[in-house]
Amino acid sequence: MHPDPQGQAREALLGLHRQLQENASQLSQVDCDDPDVRAVLQAVHDLNQRVADLVAETALLAPLELDSVTNGS
Repeated sequence: MHPDPQGQAREALLGLHRQLQENASQLSQVDCDDPDVRAVLQAVHDLNQRVADLVAETALLAPLELDSVTNGS
């Protein structure tokens, strides 16, 4: 059990970010000659990358406990 729920949420978001990046990378490696299928794969790849970026931004914006910031100085 993680003692810090905000930290746990941040870690989960960063784990999701890594998974989305891996998924996008795997999609870019699919070999297909059909231009329609390639277009769909590219769209899904781009969407995965965008969602990964949004997840990372969300993780960075997760609120920090004020005590840990002020006591760390």
